[in-house]
Amino acid sequence: MAERANLIWVDSQGEQVLHIIVTSTGVSSIRSNLEAASNAVVTADSEGTNVSFSSTPIVATYPSVRTTARLNFVAASGSRATLLLPAPQSSIFLSDGVTVDPTAISGIIGAAVGNLLAGDSTLVTMFTGGELVATRFSGIASAQLFTP
Repeated sequence: MAERANLIWVDSQGEQVLHIIVTSTGVSSIRSNLEAASNAVVTADSEGTNVSFSSTPIVATYPSVRTTARLNFVAASGSRATLLLPAPQSSIFLSDGVTVDPTAISGIIGAAVGNLLAGDSTLVTMFTGGELVATRFSGIASAQLFTP
């Protein structure tokens, strides 16, 4: 079974990059040897079983993962968290086509409240709104949205 690792590297100028490495037994030895030969360091590493899905993407109003619904949450402490929904279905938006209708994403909200961690590591307690964002998010940009 394959393992997929997500490594976030940072350099001395604060620039970050996300690298994905697939291995058969784990990334730790590869990571430590890469770091030994790099001026950058790994600031975050997550690893798990590489799972393949056979679903087919839908061609619709927002077919691109570069078009995203940004879903905003807040914890009782005031700390925030964001979930990004790539290629959102147009039915989740109000008539303005930009604002997310909370009733259309009640399943997402229910799954996030009391489970999603905000920037200060407390649980989110409320959905505060969402909006359509058309930009070129990269993997690292989406990871950076979770910092307070």
